[in-house]
Amino acid sequence: MTNEEKDLLLKDLCARLPYGVKVKVIEEGVLKYDSEIGVIKGKEHVDNEVFIIQCKNDSWCLTAISEFIPYLRPMSSMTEEEKAIYSNYKIVVRGLGIMFEHNLDCVTEWLLKHHFDYRGLIEKGLALEAPEGMYND
Repeated sequence: MTNEEKDLLLKDLCARLPYGVKVKVIEEGVLKYDSEIGVIKGKEHVDNEVFIIQCKNDSWCLTAISEFIPYLRPMSSMTEEEKAIYSNYKIVVRGLGIMFEHNLDCVTEWLLKHHFDYRGLIEKGLALEAPEGMYND
């Protein structure tokens, strides 16, 4: 993982902290089929790359960013209901400036809350595509 990719992933994951993003924990640097699935619960320090992850057996561990990969939903997985909500966030161009009908932060927050990969992390190999229904609970 390049420093640029690591910075992008850190920025994305920190924004998702309130929403409990699910991750696959990598064992000894290898992504295994039966690797533990956990949920990010927090970040240890602002200046490092260590996250607090709660695993299925309710154990907690400090895990470096190189030891897990998040599950995100591709934009193409939006349901019809979600598409209707998302389409309500419109950008209106007026004159030389751009006026937002809805605050851009609200759009970003909605995408984060619903675990959508709007930054293309799946395509970059920095995230896994969440199985259908993973975030329904």
